[in-house]
Amino acid sequence: MLVIILSYLGDLIFGQPQNSLHPVRAMGRMIEKLENILNKGKETKIRRINGAFMAFIVIGVTMCIAYVAIEISKATNDLLGLLVSVYVAYISFTVKGLTKSAEDVFEGLKRNSLVVARENLAKIVTRDTKNLDEEHIIKSTIESTAENLNDSVVAPLFYLLIGGPVMAIGYRAANTLDAMVGYKNQRYINFGWFSAKFDDVLNFIPARITGILICVSASILEHNGRNALKIMVRDGRKHESPNAGISEAAMAGALGMKLGGCYSYPNGKKKCREEIGDDEIKVEKNLIKKCVKICFTVSVIIIIIGIILKFFIKG
Repeated sequence: MLVIILSYLGDLIFGQPQNSLHPVRAMGRMIEKLENILNKGKETKIRRINGAFMAFIVIGVTMCIAYVAIEISKATNDLLGLLVSVYVAYISFTVKGLTKSAEDVFEGLKRNSLVVARENLAKIVTRDTKNLDEEHIIKSTIESTAENLNDSVVAPLFYLLIGGPVMAIGYRAANTLDAMVGYKNQRYINFGWFSAKFDDVLNFIPARITGILICVSASILEHNGRNALKIMVRDGRKHESPNAGISEAAMAGALGMKLGGCYSYPNGKKKCREEIGDDEIKVEKNLIKKCVKICFTVSVIIIIIGIILKFFIKG
């Protein structure tokens, strides 16, 4: 229970360390090196096997290092053991990073600078932001924030609650793999197949918890929680991802807006997605602030639920 509380407060106060020593960046370097070695061969089966092998190595090494570090520190000193456990948990999720990224885009719009807003948006989305107007900047920010609410907050906290810091950091490794090689392009469609599918499996339950918590949070904040639930049920499966659409649809319903549509990407291709939600209000920048408040409330709720569950399980 103490690990959950301290790691959550640590993230809210300090955010995540922005340097090359951050363990997630170390995971990224490991993935890059292994991919250069293993992503070879023309046969689909071989590339898929190699990709799965890499995933097992990255996740296994990450969890083993975390486990050994925690156990050695516990054997040395109880306080040291607590601190190491808190640190491992703390680096597995980020509430402050998620909300700050959205707020940075909002600040650009608030200063009437589309250039700044586009630059900040480019840090959190893969689509081409250079020519986006204000409406599409707002929609893109809310889409990304709603999707990442699961990946960066709810899912790692879910695994932290059920399996402790080692399982939480294992989830972070799996999610990092998906972010780096889980693309449907020529280079990764086979090699990253296992990482993408495994990430889908790991996120199946958390994504639905995220959607429900968005509905609850919207009701608490006097937004339209009932409409969030309606749109989540109606449109949650329209997304190409089996999980991302759940949180995006719930957020679209909570804010009374429509997400999705067509966007250009840096490779010059245009990609269109089915639209999610209904146009009930004018799209304006304060919707980003409402989205951020909903995300923060979701994080508070899941922490409270975790504390209550841990209390009763121990009791």
